[in-house]
Amino acid sequence: MALIVAADDDPDLLMLVRMRLAALGHEVLEAHDGAEALELCRSRRPDLAVLDITMPRLTGLEVLRTIRATPEMHTMPVILLTALASDDAVAEGIRAGASAYMTKPFRLLDLGNRVAELVGD
Repeated sequence: MALIVAADDDPDLLMLVRMRLAALGHEVLEAHDGAEALELCRSRRPDLAVLDITMPRLTGLEVLRTIRATPEMHTMPVILLTALASDDAVAEGIRAGASAYMTKPFRLLDLGNRVAELVGD
């Protein structure tokens, strides 16, 4: 299965994401802010990242833009999982290079399905 970085500053939500993806057989590395997420992406080269947008230190969009600008990581699928649901926010996420944009609240089943689509599992 896939190695996934999941980043959110809400520890309860992060735990739910980790538990769901681990139950599907994925290895999940947790990050509690954008800087930690970017460091994990650089050092561990995951198969996919799930990023909240509104996080301390670096936003999910900043992490995503850095991933897309880094040759070794630019093809990594990235799911933005966020409470920002406006048309402008979605458009900005897609322009930044998100592979998928999911809004909170979300169904864990939908997250698992989207991950499977992106990593081929």
